[in-house]
Amino acid sequence: MAQANKRTLNGIPSWQAVRVFSVKRAVVDPETGAVITFEKVKKRLTGSGPTKTIAEQRLEEKVSDFRILMANDPNNADLFPKKKQQGITVNELLDLWLDYKQEGGRKVPLDPATVDEYERRMRVHIRPHLGHIRITSLKQEQLDTFIWSTLLREKRKVKDPETGEMVEGKEPAVGQSLRRTIYSILKQALDLAVNRKMIVFNPINGVERPAQTRMSDDHEARIVENHYIPRRIVKALWGEPELGLWILMFMGLRASERLGIELSSFRYLEDPTKPTELTVNRQLDRNRKTGEFFIKRKTKTRSGKRILILPDEVSSHLLLWKKQRDKWEKEGKKNKTWKPEPGLENLFFVKSDGTAIRPQKDRYAWTRLLTRLKLPIHREHDMRHMTATMLGKAGVNPSVVRIILGHSTVLMSIYYQHLDKADTQAPLEQVAEQFSKDAYKTKITAPVALDDDGSDEGIEVLDATAEVSKLLIMGVGAEGEEIDPDSAAPESASESLD
Repeated sequence: MAQANKRTLNGIPSWQAVRVFSVKRAVVDPETGAVITFEKVKKRLTGSGPTKTIAEQRLEEKVSDFRILMANDPNNADLFPKKKQQGITVNELLDLWLDYKQEGGRKVPLDPATVDEYERRMRVHIRPHLGHIRITSLKQEQLDTFIWSTLLREKRKVKDPETGEMVEGKEPAVGQSLRRTIYSILKQALDLAVNRKMIVFNPINGVERPAQTRMSDDHEARIVENHYIPRRIVKALWGEPELGLWILMFMGLRASERLGIELSSFRYLEDPTKPTELTVNRQLDRNRKTGEFFIKRKTKTRSGKRILILPDEVSSHLLLWKKQRDKWEKEGKKNKTWKPEPGLENLFFVKSDGTAIRPQKDRYAWTRLLTRLKLPIHREHDMRHMTATMLGKAGVNPSVVRIILGHSTVLMSIYYQHLDKADTQAPLEQVAEQFSKDAYKTKITAPVALDDDGSDEGIEVLDATAEVSKLLIMGVGAEGEEIDPDSAAPESASESLD
């Protein structure tokens, strides 16, 4: 890369980088028009900018574009980099891509919450580091450094207890899942630039994409170990309206889905002759710009929309909650303290004044409940993992598990299941029963040569479904004593092959 030097351009202090190329120019016979020979001429390319880095980057853009043009027309000395391509920066490309996603790039426009999330990631993470760079000079090495080094160095801001100021903490500000999202935004935007022939190839294609986050082994072990939490909570709150607030969490609903349930979401809740049906097709969401909550008329994934037929004990506690809600509404309207937010008047789970339960307040209440019952602290989302695990232990078809949890794929439902070694016993016993069912059931004798003198002696064949299967599978003898595997080991390799 050429080094930029300080210059004064149009009376303004600036930086300028220069590269000189030797190119061939055809010498044409003026009479016949035929090419006589080629001569070398100098081609000077420059890049200018307010800083040394920007000047060098702009020069590299021109050099990259010039080389592409020369590859297509190598003997044309009059070629010059395209002005239009020089003007596109990453910032401008991100704006172009977001407009494309909202309007022409999707059959269904992005909802406001998703647009706000994209804008936030661009504003906080991408634009400060890459926004000023022109896409024609964007290199794979720059993007690799950004994804795997720059983002990892950013630390979360915390409040200093002494000064009250926001300072840099020790926790990373950008986790693996968020880096994966940032990578996806850049890839889609640069793919659009390739499709519109602004650049020849996508430089991020050679950068490793952050892997999908996986639950840690310790976290998974805690979920398996503390699988009793839903049972303890149900036992402690049985017969109380408060259980109605939490019990759908044990049916696999996400927190946003549970808090977004409306009165119309239930069918036959107050009809004791029919099972209650719950339609899950919306969620509680918040507009990040205004801070106001609203009902989003769709779930997290397309497969999240589902109808669940609820067990009687679940319906009875939901009915207890509804009676308490009806009482709050009646008294609140009488005392003029019932003040639900506009658009949230029909929420099922509300506070005593009719306002929506904020997700953060809901998490606080969940932690207080676990503390009060002296149970291990777990996230609300961990209950979805426990529900998936219980369904797996019960042998429920993974396709049904997917419907209950509202996952987009069966693979994700399997990912949510955390089984242990005890879950292997029953299936293996069924396998053993299948491969041993045709074994001999009666004792028989057969002539077998046992001695060197040629005498025959009868040998007893054991019942394979009892003693032998215990020996092979469980390591237990006929009388129930444990078998020492070392004492039963063959003395030679030839004996083991027999």
